[in-house]
Amino acid sequence: MCTPPHLSPPSVSQQVLAAGMSRKKWSEVDAMASLVARVVRESGADAVVDVGSGKGALAHVLAFRHGVRVVAVDTQAPLIRHANARAARLTHKLSKLRTGVGTNDNREGVHYGRTVRRERGKPCNP
Repeated sequence: MCTPPHLSPPSVSQQVLAAGMSRKKWSEVDAMASLVARVVRESGADAVVDVGSGKGALAHVLAFRHGVRVVAVDTQAPLIRHANARAARLTHKLSKLRTGVGTNDNREGVHYGRTVRRERGKPCNP
């Protein structure tokens, strides 16, 4: 598990992480991230795999708010591009909020898998 970033007050980092999400979506992602982060701590896991990560909302909250290393995988290339772009924006915005950490890039905590294409009805062999 990587070291959690030291962010200024949670309300500020929460606003940055929740940008672009509805209140309902943020509530769901925040609750799931807290649960997963607790399981990671209790189990001593090194990382989490987020299969079907979509735009990366859960992966980003786990990495940027809870300091969990995440491997995010999705089959849709546009979603992976969106998730990578959002991770870069979050890294930039949250780096301005950090105190006492310097310029450490927390994006290293999120790794996005390559797109796996398959024909309908055929097994997926990446």
